[in-house]
Amino acid sequence: MSDQRIECQAKSAAAAVYTPTAVGANSAVTGQTTIALRGITQSVFLDIPRLHQWQADPGLLVAMAGVSFAWPGGSLRQSVDSGATWSDRADAGVPGAIIGTASNALSSRDSRLLDTGGLLTVTLAIGELYAVSLLNLLNGANTLAYGSPGRWEIIGAKTCTPFGGKDYVLSDLLLWRYGTEWAMSGHVVGDTVVLLDATGLQWLAMDSSAISQTRLYRAIRLAFASATRS
Repeated sequence: MSDQRIECQAKSAAAAVYTPTAVGANSAVTGQTTIALRGITQSVFLDIPRLHQWQADPGLLVAMAGVSFAWPGGSLRQSVDSGATWSDRADAGVPGAIIGTASNALSSRDSRLLDTGGLLTVTLAIGELYAVSLLNLLNGANTLAYGSPGRWEIIGAKTCTPFGGKDYVLSDLLLWRYGTEWAMSGHVVGDTVVLLDATGLQWLAMDSSAISQTRLYRAIRLAFASATRS
């Protein structure tokens, strides 16, 4: 430097500086040591005919579920200001709704009675489907929304046959339920199938002034497990 000083850098050559002295020990963690993947929260908005008493008031039915067995529950957040702020509108507890994806498409058909010829294959992320008696089917058991927002057909499935993994073949079907025969011709592979069990659905109540207003929604995973809606 101009004042006759010399600046230099150096590293210590002492071996002890580079030799770790930490001693390993047995883990203090007991039990399951594998961290389970909690997964995302999937949500489905159900603009369907009135099936439950909640639908007597303005609002929407929402189905929420995880994609893994470690899912702790989910929360539906709403924004009325284009995403600037969000508020919690509905929470879903474990195990959530039964939501699946159809790997084939039912075609248009005339079925005023039980359809014993049609087959619908559905893949679930989590959860299970079970067969029911004809009497229970006619009383509302295994009622399903089949399609997508804007074109849901309401059907019922008496027989649910496991087909390896999370695949099920639904047969002995009740079709066109609750006046939804208009939607039967629009089905495609990949349609959503939701079991319309009240314990797995959430009611998103709205004021009538919200009609025709734009709202943003996003479903998130809860940090801790929550109870199932009763």
